[in-house]
Amino acid sequence: MKTKEQIPLIKADHAIPFVDLLGQMDIDVYPFLRKAGLPEDMLQTQHQYIPKSALQQLLSLLVEKMGLAHFSVFTWRLCRDVYIPHFIRQLNNPQTVEEALIQVIEAINADTTQTRLSLRTVLGKTWFVRERGKANADWFILAEHFSVIFIIELVRALTTANWSPKEIAFQSNLSLEHSKLLLLKNTQLYSARSVTACSIERPILTRPLPPSFTAAQTIKQPATINNFTESLILALTPYLTMGRLPITQASNILDMSVRSLQRRLAEEGQTYSAVMEQALQQQALAMLADPSIPITRIALSLGYSCTAHFSRAFKKQHGASPRQWRKNIIA
Repeated sequence: MKTKEQIPLIKADHAIPFVDLLGQMDIDVYPFLRKAGLPEDMLQTQHQYIPKSALQQLLSLLVEKMGLAHFSVFTWRLCRDVYIPHFIRQLNNPQTVEEALIQVIEAINADTTQTRLSLRTVLGKTWFVRERGKANADWFILAEHFSVIFIIELVRALTTANWSPKEIAFQSNLSLEHSKLLLLKNTQLYSARSVTACSIERPILTRPLPPSFTAAQTIKQPATINNFTESLILALTPYLTMGRLPITQASNILDMSVRSLQRRLAEEGQTYSAVMEQALQQQALAMLADPSIPITRIALSLGYSCTAHFSRAFKKQHGASPRQWRKNIIA
């Protein structure tokens, strides 16, 4: 299934440091989350995925609040101190920088949809490539800026050297301000290219890694998302604590029109109301697995008017009442 047929998603864990930044700036977090379209319980609940459009909106709001220069400094620190150590801890005994980069690429590709990373050799040069559909928006430039910083800091961490790429290609029209904030010397910058990419010399790629980069963890495999409907359920699940979302609210969260959302579902023989019910039932199963959550609270939190209404809907879907289902799985 082509990724363009799915809702763009990103692992919720990747948004947490940006949300934490709001608290560090002594900003009231919740109005920012609402404005960005992020779940208000981001810091209290373990969500799997969030819509990428919500994180993109948050990036734009952060730059608007703190300025591009301060945001860039924060990005360098975030990549160096949070994101790169996270992925390095997942390395599974790579022997060279190239093997380590391939493992990190696999891990990142498992955590996001639509943006794809790869190592690619073109005309004798090897590039760390980021492929993403071009968008004429401020968030795209910010995300691209972040990606380049991440690549540079990743290679520096693996080589323990102050490495800089000799060439960088940008999809966006790179402004003078953005180029200065990269803090690079003797690097050739190209703009308006088909992909974002940093060149990496072969002697760097073949450099052996020290034993300290060996870890016991293994790279997670990409989540299997087969179609638009499945990606929609994953995208909306973090918001189900607000109950049954109207289609207008869902379209705002996903940054797409109601008509487009209905059309994409119709192409798969689905309706929004049916998909929302399916999402609510999946959330109900997850909540019922926790015996400390009363069934009444589950019903009300998922937007059912009463426990009886929830029980009828649940039994129709699963062939047992919520109470019976919980008793069976705990027994």
